[in-house]
Amino acid sequence: MSSEQTKRLVVDLSQKVADNTENITILNSLLPGIQTKIENFGPACAGVDSTIIPIIASINALKAQILSIGSTAQNIVGCGTTTISSVYHDAEYLYSWNASTSNYQGSDPYGSITSQSLSSSNIGVGTFNQLSPDGGANIGSYYSLTGPGYETSPGGIAYIDMLPTPIVETPTDVANCNACKAAIAALNVQISNLRATVAGPTNTANSLKNERLEYEIKRYGYNTSIKNLQDENTRVGISITTLTSPAYDAIV
Repeated sequence: MSSEQTKRLVVDLSQKVADNTENITILNSLLPGIQTKIENFGPACAGVDSTIIPIIASINALKAQILSIGSTAQNIVGCGTTTISSVYHDAEYLYSWNASTSNYQGSDPYGSITSQSLSSSNIGVGTFNQLSPDGGANIGSYYSLTGPGYETSPGGIAYIDMLPTPIVETPTDVANCNACKAAIAALNVQISNLRATVAGPTNTANSLKNERLEYEIKRYGYNTSIKNLQDENTRVGISITTLTSPAYDAIV
């Protein structure tokens, strides 16, 4: 027969399980409310994110124009060089911490940062936004433009395949080369201006998502508390089963 102390211990442990179970019920009842608060940020975050998409699209359209002009200019006599300029899309990335996952119960709410490029299919998600100039996909390349008169000596000689070769530039070649260079420079100015424009909505999105993060951290706290209480109940339950087992009755 179990000792009186063991019987009292079983009562105490059973009460712990009951208290934990009650607390789990309370925490579960709080989750829908905090989830609603998190979801209330959805329309605002999505709306701000959606204003960024056309700006990024405009930047990348200008880059496509640069690629086209560069590809044309490299065929103008004395204009293109042998140095490659690669063109990459700009991208607005959405970064997410573990805490932004609704059911995360791990030990690192600020870890495992994942990222995805902002698009119409994921507006509003993530922990924070960040513009990545030239951080998107490679859309092509062209020979950088140095000319007119690239690699020509005072005598008008260029070296092609290690042999001196006369370069014959016409006034039209010079004018066209300079026009292409000016056009690319002007497009780069437009790109810089648009990138500056992205800063406003990006900062607004980050402000909203930072406020949302506070509720996500609370949700994470509820989830981890529930898990810890459940784990404790499992552990205590094993002890209760052991203490109340007939196999141990004579020794406890």
